[in-house]
Amino acid sequence: MASSVVGAITTKLFGSHPQPQALALIKHHGALDFALDFISVAVAAPFAEELFFRGLVFTALAQRMTPWLAIVLVGAFFGLAHLEKYSFLAIFVIGVGLAWLYYQRRNLWLNIVAHATVNSISLVLAYTVPQLVKS
Repeated sequence: MASSVVGAITTKLFGSHPQPQALALIKHHGALDFALDFISVAVAAPFAEELFFRGLVFTALAQRMTPWLAIVLVGAFFGLAHLEKYSFLAIFVIGVGLAWLYYQRRNLWLNIVAHATVNSISLVLAYTVPQLVKS
């Protein structure tokens, strides 16, 4: 439901637009491409991004301001860091959710697993149902 709302808002604000990362994945075929994409998208990225955004940035912000403001700011920073205005809102929402999870549990491993799960689902869908990818 939330992803549908975010998608509708983004389309209303910016119009229909291809997602460059998803379009690149459409060109990848076979087990080796999937394995390499999986390592990059579902293992390396969640590990590095959680260490940086939640472990470092959120922790620093939360020491200087209210936790909720830190959660929103790190979510915005996470969205902006992905350098794609058409998916900013969706990535912002994910970033807020991951920051909230870290605030509640204080466990980066839980965040890494949650982030990897979101990325894995997106990757598997891009490979198995490419027509879902906006073009």
